[in-house]
Amino acid sequence: MIPFIGQNGYYPPWCKGNGQWVLQRVLTTVKGSLAQTDEVCRPDISYRSLLWAPPRGGLRRLTNVFRRAQEAAAALYEVQFIPFICPTCNWNGNWPLIYARSGSQSRPMYWLLRCPSCSGNVEPDISGLDTQVIIKKWEANGRPILDPPASAMSLRSVKPIYDLRKWTSSVELPPYDNELAYVGQQLWTSLAAFLQAAKRGNP
Repeated sequence: MIPFIGQNGYYPPWCKGNGQWVLQRVLTTVKGSLAQTDEVCRPDISYRSLLWAPPRGGLRRLTNVFRRAQEAAAALYEVQFIPFICPTCNWNGNWPLIYARSGSQSRPMYWLLRCPSCSGNVEPDISGLDTQVIIKKWEANGRPILDPPASAMSLRSVKPIYDLRKWTSSVELPPYDNELAYVGQQLWTSLAAFLQAAKRGNP
């Protein structure tokens, strides 16, 4: 099984840092009974298109109150630079409502982002990504091996992406927007920086 981000405390190596917003992996499965099983067994966290990967990428509690406050402040700061859309009412903007379970207000990994208009779930606006900008960034970064976006109960292994140019130009299986966005975010220091640089029409 290839887990989703945050599933049972799993975080890929590329997002094990000081804490950052990350796009969720993409449910990738086959047809038939396996597809039904993957859909039924997918964890709740897989439906969250955006989530916070905590410092060091784990669930270990930060005992220092000041450090928890720093983490929350960093998460709030970045949110204002991420473009959001609401699939339910078509709201778009940079300041979604933030809900947290009682006692977890200071830990962004537990936050839920909601639409300020209809209270529905919001998603990062990943439309209009410029593939060539992403490829150029990959080349400028030394052509690193990238974590593939696929996740499902039925998957046992998926090859890393060794050649981003070849992967994006595949005729048989070209990447969907959410797959390209998952891969592209790995090349920037933050999701906000990635979307600012890679969305067409941005200065």
